Amino acid sequence: MKKSFLYLIFVISLLIISPKNVNAVAINDSAGTPAAICNAGANINAAVNANCRATPTAYKTKIYEMGLCISHPYGAAKTDEVFDISTCTTTYVDASPSLIDIATSIGGTLTLAGTNSPPASGTYTYPYIVLDQDFITSGSIVGGSTTYYSTGTNPPVSTSVGSFAAKTDSLKNFNDENDRCESGSIGSSVIGGTMDGFVANSSKTRSTGADNTGASNYFCNKIGRVVAVLNLTSPVVITSKTTGLSFTFKLTDYGVNWWDDNGGSNTNADVPENFSSAPFAGYFTVTGN
Repeated sequence: MKKSFLYLIFVISLLIISPKNVNAVAINDSAGTPAAICNAGANINAAVNANCRATPTAYKTKIYEMGLCISHPYGAAKTDEVFDISTCTTTYVDASPSLIDIATSIGGTLTLAGTNSPPASGTYTYPYIVLDQDFITSGSIVGGSTTYYSTGTNPPVSTSVGSFAAKTDSLKNFNDENDRCESGSIGSSVIGGTMDGFVANSSKTRSTGADNTGASNYFCNKIGRVVAVLNLTSPVVITSKTTGLSFTFKLTDYGVNWWDDNGGSNTNADVPENFSSAPFAGYFTVTGN
């Protein structure tokens, strides 16, 4: 890896498999494997109940903060409730960010309106980024002679361009079965290391397994933010010569999932019947060292 560049991927996985034990600490799960890329025929690369990832036409969220940490901010075991800022340097902050459409800058660098700060000199293994819990996405894919569009309602996929609309997904729990709060999803394999994702509140504090909203809806009760923390294989070194630190989003073949759930009015295998937001990718660039 060149000294001047740091390549990262932040992958926020929305679907995971959950164990059933309830613990007093903040609970993590192992991150799921990203879906395969949708192929040129827009089918789902498998039979019924499969999914694939694709490039969105819109991918909107808010970015509150970015920074670099020497130690993992949720502890070595990654089960701490409180974000430990003591070994971190904040490089970007916006207390009231505007909604931005990352899809408009695919392959490029997105300029944000918040305050940038030069990172303190040091060796950092754990970069992080804080986003809003809401992800607003839209997309379309072509299969054969048919174009499929996201609708933002039910049914979530239509072949009518007049139904084309964005969908809002709110990440409030990493447990897709919603039978307890799991505020962490750890260990995604990414370029340059692994990534951990956490559901947290505006103070970056996480919920424990018992912190949920009730027996009929086990969303975590400390919500509003998604904190992604990268675990770098090769730490980045910031020196007095560093002149810049930027984050470039990558959404080509990332950002939305198309699902064949064999339900609704269309029961054909390999035909998309559902749509949702999905992992995005990106990398930091450090210049001047």
